[in-house]
Formats: sequence, C-alpha cells, structure tokens
Amino acid sequence: MSGSSKQTQFRWRNLIYIIGALYIVVVAILVFAIYQIPYFYDELNRAQVDEIVSEVQSSLTSADADSRITALEQVVAAHSMDVVVLAPTNTFFATKPETNFAYLREMAETDMLSYQGAFTVTADNTEYQVWLAIYKVTPQTFFVIIMSLIGAAIILLCGLMAALIFLMFRKLIQPLRRLRSNIMSLREYRLAQIQAGEARNEYDVLSRELGAFSGDLQVKIDSINKQYTKLERNLEAQREKSVVKTRLVNALVHDLKTPLNVNMLQTDLLKQHANADDEQMEIIAELTLSNNRLRDDVNQILQVINNDNVDSLLVHERIDIVAIVKDTLRLFEPLLRERGIAYYLDAPGEVFMVISDIEFRQIIHNLISNATQYGDRNGVFELTIDESDAEIIIEAYNDKADASEIDFDRAFDLFYRVDTKDTQNEFGSGIGLYTVQAMVEAYQGRVSFAAQDEGVVLKVWLPKQVGGTDA
Repeated sequence: MSGSSKQTQFRWRNLIYIIGALYIVVVAILVFAIYQIPYFYDELNRAQVDEIVSEVQSSLTSADADSRITALEQVVAAHSMDVVVLAPTNTFFATKPETNFAYLREMAETDMLSYQGAFTVTADNTEYQVWLAIYKVTPQTFFVIIMSLIGAAIILLCGLMAALIFLMFRKLIQPLRRLRSNIMSLREYRLAQIQAGEARNEYDVLSRELGAFSGDLQVKIDSINKQYTKLERNLEAQREKSVVKTRLVNALVHDLKTPLNVNMLQTDLLKQHANADDEQMEIIAELTLSNNRLRDDVNQILQVINNDNVDSLLVHERIDIVAIVKDTLRLFEPLLRERGIAYYLDAPGEVFMVISDIEFRQIIHNLISNATQYGDRNGVFELTIDESDAEIIIEAYNDKADASEIDFDRAFDLFYRVDTKDTQNEFGSGIGLYTVQAMVEAYQGRVSFAAQDEGVVLKVWLPKQVGGTDA
C-alpha cells in the first residue's frame, strides 16, 4: 500500500471516528438535558424573578413620576406579574384594586407564583413600598422552548448520522461490494471482469491485488491448458503404445501354449516308456505338476489381459488354504532340493477362509519364493499356519546367517532386492514382498518381516471375515 493511500485511509477513518464520537456526545447531552428538565424550569423561573425585580427597581428610579409610571406599565406588559407601589401619601401604581399588602399576600395563589414579596425603593427622597407577585413561566411556553432545543438536537443527530452513513457507504460498502463482485468473478473464472478500482482503502487495495493475482492466474491457467493439451497428446500416444504392447504380450503368451502342449505330450510319452524306477517316476510327476501349473498360469494371464473387468477375476470364495500351500510347496520342491533347504509345514489338516483364490496363491507363492531365493543353502525353511477366532496367521521362517544384509525398513519397498554372493539369482525382481503387503493390506490384514534367532521370519495376518462374509 502506497504512502498516499495510507494517509487517505487514515484521514477518512479518523473522520468517521470523530463524527461517531460527536454523535455519542450529542446523544449524551440530550439525555442529560431531558433528565434535568425540572432543574432547567426552576432556573428559568429564578432568572425571570431576578430580571423583573431589577426592572421594577430601575423603573422607580427614573427621572420623574410620569416616566416611572410608563416604565412600570412596560414591565407589567412584558411579564406575567402583579405589582402595587405605594407612595407616602397615595397609591403610586397598582395592577390590583386592593393595596393592603397583608391582604394581597393572603389572596395570592402561591402555587402559581415563582415569587411574592415586598420591599422598598428610595428615589428623589421618596420612599416607595412595593408589593410584587411574579407568576411562573407557563408550561406551554416552557414546552415550546424545550421542544425547540430537542428538535435542534435531533436535526443535528440526523445530520451526523447521515454524514456517518455517507462516509461508511463510500469508504466501506462500495469497496466491499466491488471486492465481493471480484471474488464472485474469480470463483466463476471470469478473470477479465475483475475491477481494480482506486486505492482508497485496504479493500480497494485488496481488489487491486486481486486483479493482479487474477491476471497472473490467467497466465498460469493458459500455461496449464497448453501443458494439459500436451499431456493429453502424450497420454493418447501412451495409450496407443499400451494397446500395441497388450496385443504383443497376448500373442507371446498365447504362443507359449504351443511349446507347453508339446512339453506335456513329451512328458506323457516319457511316462509311458520310462522304467518302473521310483526316482524317474517322481521326476516325471514333478514335470507333470509343473506343466499343469504353468498351463493354468498361462490361462490366467490370458484372462487378465483380455478381461477389462479385473474385479470379476478376483471373486471371494471359500477355499482350503492348507491345500493351496501344499500344492505350492510341491511346485518349489525341486528348487528347495537344489539349494539343500529342508522345509517343514506345520498346519492343521484344513483351514478355510473367504478370499480370492488368485490373490492367495500369489501371497503364498511370494512367501515361499522369498525363502527359496534368499534363504541360506543347506538351511531350514519352516512354514506355519495357525488360526484364531478372527484371523489366520501365516509364519514363514528361513535360516539367514547374516541378516544384517537385509534392510528390514525397506524390505516391502517396490524393487528392493538383497543381492549378496550367497543369493545371486536371476529370478528376483524386487516386487514379491511389495505385492504381498499390498494384497494383505487390501484385506485389512498386516505383515511383518524381522530377524529371529539364526534367521528371518515373515509373518502375515489375514482376517477370516472378508467383506462381511464369515469363513
């Protein structure tokens, strides 16, 4: 805000304060005057008495008798009063037929008088005895005086109020209306209609700043529109690339079915011509199981790629999780045997819960895969399944002589991997534990990964009741 604007604002604000204070003072004086009306009435009568007594005394000290009588007549004509003046030998002047002072005092209506008394005045060696009765100011006269004063005060108050309203309207209401209009224009993005106005006060200054802000905002909006248009083009290009990639992946995955089918036929031929050797038959059974599992995975991948409604694939159903764990362990037996890892499953005969079959298989697959890839060679892998009334607890322990190689705080981060000499592998992608945590938390479950004894333990808690369905 400029110096001149501050001075202008200071002047008009002080002027409003002064007019407001003056208005309050006038109101206070008016209230005080109304409260003091009886006192003012008495003071008015007292002043009238002093004035009349002085005028009577002055009239009797005039140059000659005729002038004295004339002066007394003028005083009587000007005021509501009675007077009797007695000379030593006669009645000099009287407004009453009776001249006996004692009788006049008895006849006088004291309620109507503000003064009654007798005194003497000496003029030109003549002593005059004066009886004087002065009547109170009439209520009508006093009412006219009071109403005139009150009317003048009301006119003054109205003038002050009009001046105050004018100043407030000009200095406050108009800028506020302009500011409100600018704010409404800003809300409706009518930036060109925002008015800056003169910087008469802080509201006008705010309107000016709002105008500058709207101009800057318009520039930024134009820039955002350009960037948004560019982003739309980029998204469209990415969408086209995604469509091409989806078609290519679909074709490649579909092509996997041909060598897979050939492999399954060869496995069947090998089974028919193999000797009745237990070891050979076990290997052939493992190959058959692996081929079937790979065929199922390829079919699921094709379903996911070709189905726009992913939710339809993640149907919650009542499944035996122990059977799925055993099936997945059989799939990893060759890898566990190759690394010399002894594995143990501690679980009830069957445990049922309501969950998506695909997602639970992914969770178990990643748990076992993590232990298989990163567990110590010739170590131990223990998988425990337990259940309570509310949840399923799955605990996967594997030996790990040097757990300091693992950053447990980052273990669930996307693409985090532990690459050591003992765990060099070409299969780890860094998304296994991240996927486990994402799927488990989607079911309001929780996971943990920590060192324990001579190894590490990965624990998963899953609620038995999912989506209001009890297992």
